Amino acid sequence: MGVNFSIPTPRRKGNGGLNTRKGSDGSAHSTNSSGSRGRGNVNVLQGAHQVQTTGGTWSIAAGDIVTNVTNVSHVHFHTAIGPAWSTVEEFAVVGNWLTMLNFQVMQVDTLRKRVPNTCSWILDYQQFQRWLVEGGILWGTGIPGAGKTILASIVIDYLHSIANEDANVCVAFAYCRYTEPITIEDILSALVKQLLERHPKKVSVFVKPMYDRHQRTGTRPTQEELLELLEQISSSNVFSAMFFAIDGLDEASSDTQVDILSSLSSFNIRFFITSRPLDTLKELVPTAVFFDVALRDLDVVLLINQKMKRSPNLRKLLEIDGWKESLVSNILRRSSGMFLLACLQLESLRDCLTINDLRESLERLPDGMEDMYGETIRRIELQPRRHVELAKRALTWLLYSHRSLSMEELQYAVSICPKSYEYDPERIVHKDALISLCCGLVTVNEDNQSVRLVHYTAKDCLRVTLLKDDPNPHALIACTCAALLLQYGFHDQKILYTDELEIAFKAHPLLEYSYDNWVSHMQASDPVPPKIIHFVQKCRRYPYPVPSGFALDHLGYIHVAAMYNIPSILSNSLEDTIDINAKSRLGSTALALAATQGHEEIVKLLLGRDEIAVNAVDQEGMTALMRASSAGEEGIVRALLGVPGIDANTADLEGWTCTMYAACGGHTGVVKALLDVDGIDLGSVSSAGWTALMCAAYFGCEGVVETLVEVDACDVGARDLRGRTALALAMDGGHESVADLLRVWTPQLDSDISQHSPLHSRNDDDDFDF
Repeated sequence: MGVNFSIPTPRRKGNGGLNTRKGSDGSAHSTNSSGSRGRGNVNVLQGAHQVQTTGGTWSIAAGDIVTNVTNVSHVHFHTAIGPAWSTVEEFAVVGNWLTMLNFQVMQVDTLRKRVPNTCSWILDYQQFQRWLVEGGILWGTGIPGAGKTILASIVIDYLHSIANEDANVCVAFAYCRYTEPITIEDILSALVKQLLERHPKKVSVFVKPMYDRHQRTGTRPTQEELLELLEQISSSNVFSAMFFAIDGLDEASSDTQVDILSSLSSFNIRFFITSRPLDTLKELVPTAVFFDVALRDLDVVLLINQKMKRSPNLRKLLEIDGWKESLVSNILRRSSGMFLLACLQLESLRDCLTINDLRESLERLPDGMEDMYGETIRRIELQPRRHVELAKRALTWLLYSHRSLSMEELQYAVSICPKSYEYDPERIVHKDALISLCCGLVTVNEDNQSVRLVHYTAKDCLRVTLLKDDPNPHALIACTCAALLLQYGFHDQKILYTDELEIAFKAHPLLEYSYDNWVSHMQASDPVPPKIIHFVQKCRRYPYPVPSGFALDHLGYIHVAAMYNIPSILSNSLEDTIDINAKSRLGSTALALAATQGHEEIVKLLLGRDEIAVNAVDQEGMTALMRASSAGEEGIVRALLGVPGIDANTADLEGWTCTMYAACGGHTGVVKALLDVDGIDLGSVSSAGWTALMCAAYFGCEGVVETLVEVDACDVGARDLRGRTALALAMDGGHESVADLLRVWTPQLDSDISQHSPLHSRNDDDDFDF
């Protein structure tokens, strides 16, 4: 593409030695020329310069061997980290392990919606051309709707065209969306995934050690690990140029904004950003170059030409002398530099049939986004009543749904009868008709068929308008979800496992959303809608996935009311002849479920009944008190302890007590509440011989340890079935401050466990009892 990239001199790290990685024991390793494994400081090529090799191959365990070497040429690398990935399927598995996010779908969809040649000015922009060669941060800012996303997609596409011609150039990008909040870990994982997909041989050297490590431990990469990985790649010189692009930084959370700028800006990359003006963040990137994103005259002409192609009537009107020029002038003057506003303004002209229609439309053409949205709503309301209802129902779902909806989900959502809330297949509206009824306020991603509002700025205007018609929009969605679940038998399901649940969802496109979100929509409704009450009262075997496996519990209506915190239903039920101690399929009572979820009002309602069985156990042998202790619900624990006959020393099938559960969770307040109980047994041990103190020590719960060691009944020197004390377990867990605390109480035991050392000496394959 006519751009030459030079490799900057790599930055030194630490004391100038070779950039190494830590092994599982925490020490640094490298491979020297003889292939032996060294420890500590690495002296290979330290401070070397003018190094040149021809035809040789250097083996490294991992990391970056050229970090401290300048002017290196003709160097070839391979890794000594086990079998390399060799098939497309293997790389796909690793990519999906990193993240299921696919920003390429957004990129393709954005380019598809772009009017040809609009925003092309950026490619000839002087600052852009300078950034291509010199690097640094180039940051485009503009008001909402200025066309920043379109511009970003053009830049990304151009950078990919460079990378396609030069294998030593890499490109990675991310789109931030208000509809789908993402974390810094999401973005970093997606960037790594893209690098791996487009440059598998070069990038797998860096990714494989991290992947293998986490596969062994069943864990996920942290933000720090992902940043370290990207820094290693950027400073390794395996690429002559690296381009990262982030669109919509302002639509990410404030924490994510700061994390992205403070981390990626220090890397050896060319960084392109678009956002609203974020003046408070400029100090994080003092060397960044900023430019304004706004609608250009040529963009307006191209938009109008495109609209003329799609609207024969408008084309004929604009062919009349002077009217096209008049339209261009009006759009430029009233769009205020906003690409989106110009598009909506042109959309409002599509129904003009005469010059008089065109003149009147141009005279009342809104000047700002708020007025434009208001005018669009007015156009919607001028449609036939049935069309207006459909459009507003669709906009309500898009505005208040808890995740992005597919086009099919939206079609089925608005096809529900607004009176009976029952699904009628004959009410389904074709997707093109539904989009048209919304007059440009809705857009569809053609790749994955997700549908959303045209821009996040539409939310505020639509919220005001729609609330006038329906002040309780969540009730509409909640009732639709509950009615659909009832219609398809989810109140009385016989399925036993989560994979069967996935199959059941296929009966209707909206079932999965309804199952996942009816509760949250109900909780946002005030009061609880009658349709919800009717659904809950019908529940006999409502399928609930237990957190610890693939099994489904079956909940009756008293369990559903307790689980999802619906006191109005429960209080009415308690007046009836109902068994409040009834158990679910897996043995949970309503009291245990409410205690687990932290619903204190429900717990107190149930405790008000004389026949309540406070010591009832489920299939795991756990009581409501154990569940509340494990969850750290101090208020509920104290309420339960106040019930006559409560047993605070009961152990579950693994021998764990309430105190052990509270201890391992670090719930100091709960532990103190339990210690106030007369006869509390701190000598109880689990099936592995662990005491409450051991639990707290291993998990590094310093506050709990401090509380327990002060109690006379606590045996600080007790040993588990493998002979380990609380001190040994604290050291095994790598919690030095807890270990120091325990040494004060058990100095004589320190010599007994001299074979133990902090966490980095523990074998990763050790099988800990917990």
